[in-house]
Amino acid sequence: RVLRPGGTLILTCPNRLWRWLVTVADFTGLRRFKGIENYPSFTGLAQSVEEAGLQLVTHIGFHPWPFQLRWLWGASRWVDSKLGAHAPGRLMINQALRAVKP
Repeated sequence: RVLRPGGTLILTCPNRLWRWLVTVADFTGLRRFKGIENYPSFTGLAQSVEEAGLQLVTHIGFHPWPFQLRWLWGASRWVDSKLGAHAPGRLMINQALRAVKP
């Protein structure tokens, strides 16, 4: 509704597969975030974008493990770049997409 024809939507959000870990972190006090979060599935997010009349251009996964593990940042970047746009990306903690309104 608010995106002009030819406009681009860039969206990032957590992947529903990892909601259980966030629940554990919240319960144990390891996570301090308080707010509203949505955890769509990889497929569900793509379907929502297409149902809204947008054309999906790119949909990737990123962060194969929690980004708080700073000592793994280099390995995470490598895994993201090699696997994020392929089937294993669907299993990563976060997802990002780019869609265009025709």
